[in-house]
Amino acid sequence: MLNIDQAIAVICKEFEGFTFVSYDKDEHDADRCVVRGTYGDRKIALDFPILRLRTVDAALLKNIRKQLIGNE
Repeated sequence: MLNIDQAIAVICKEFEGFTFVSYDKDEHDADRCVVRGTYGDRKIALDFPILRLRTVDAALLKNIRKQLIGNE
């Protein structure tokens, strides 16, 4: 299991062009977190269950890819 910093580093490495800005726990659900950053010229907020973020795998990366690239 990764710590949050390690998980964010994996995301930044996997998605060239994603720049990490901040990490916050969801104010409405303590088991969720929001990773904020930029991708190109867009501001991005990636919302995950904390445990899901700590176990970065192919399914999570596919989900992130959809959030980052899916709308282009």
